[in-house]
Amino acid sequence: MMSLMWNVETLIIAFAVLWISHWLFRWSNPKCNGKLPPGSMGFPIIGETVEFFKACGLFQIPPFFQKRMLRYGPLFRTNILGSNMVISTDSDVIFEIFRQENKSFVLSYPEIFVKARKEATKVIKEALEMRKESGQKHGDFLDTLLEELENDDSIYDQASVINLILIIGIVSKDSTSFTTALTVNLLSKNPKVLAELKREHQAILLNRQDKEAGLSWEEYKHSTVFTNMVINESLRLSNLGTILFRKAVKDVEINGYTIPAGWIVAVAPSVVHYNSAIYENPLEFNPWRWEGKDLRSVSKTLMVFGGGMRQCVGADFARLHLTIFLHHLVTTYDFSVVQECDVIRTPLPCFTKDLLINITPKSPS
Repeated sequence: MMSLMWNVETLIIAFAVLWISHWLFRWSNPKCNGKLPPGSMGFPIIGETVEFFKACGLFQIPPFFQKRMLRYGPLFRTNILGSNMVISTDSDVIFEIFRQENKSFVLSYPEIFVKARKEATKVIKEALEMRKESGQKHGDFLDTLLEELENDDSIYDQASVINLILIIGIVSKDSTSFTTALTVNLLSKNPKVLAELKREHQAILLNRQDKEAGLSWEEYKHSTVFTNMVINESLRLSNLGTILFRKAVKDVEINGYTIPAGWIVAVAPSVVHYNSAIYENPLEFNPWRWEGKDLRSVSKTLMVFGGGMRQCVGADFARLHLTIFLHHLVTTYDFSVVQECDVIRTPLPCFTKDLLINITPKSPS
């Protein structure tokens, strides 16, 4: 009898070991109709989430990316936040993914965000319907979107408008203020850059008939070349778009590998912006590297506002905001940094210490 019980227990244990081994194998080797990119799926259930969210310094490629790029190359698979994922740090692949927007890839997020997104979408939808039913005009962005929806040739439907409002609410949080603070900090450390910026804006004042007027559209378009070089460099170094998510709607072949339908595709433009093969001394604040280049377009090497059909709708506004701010800062005030801002990535950048400056009005000339 004891022998029989022992044999049964041994059989159960053996079966459990086989089942667990098979489950672990399937976790580490997901099904694919082609060849998956190299990589590791990490631990069961949690994947590689913990390492992905480890904090690091602002001016560095996050170690999560560095380690996997060295081991697997610029295209690798992983599992983060419970979602199977392919990550690309290659500029050509990232640009191609953006190019295939709404064809092979659509905007999406890891599954763990679905519930929160549904709740937020519900609130926005209700607000949109209430505004539409009331017929009242408030002179705001929502009015503009509702007017656009009524146009027969509009590129928007209700779903895309709701999605646009949701995205703006997420990406606009602290983004402009962060870049503005970082730009001031960088200028304080680079007197040569600050001197050239002052020279450009003093020239604008000298050529202006109305000395009390603010920066005009014509001045912005034609007289702020160096300012835009400074802004490009600040945006590149601030690297707000650390990682952007899409989803493959079908099996997609890229560089000899297959991205299975339904998998999240995460692109990391931030890695491109710190790539020494693309930018000489990439961590150096050097606005002159943009001399003679198109300063307001998206390219394979500068994707601070994303790319493709979903390029950030506030890109031009952000550049205009920074230009106006810098114009008034360098023409109206003298400033010095008292405490530098301290920033980490987790993986998105966030302040751990505020930027404190002394600021005084310039003496009348």
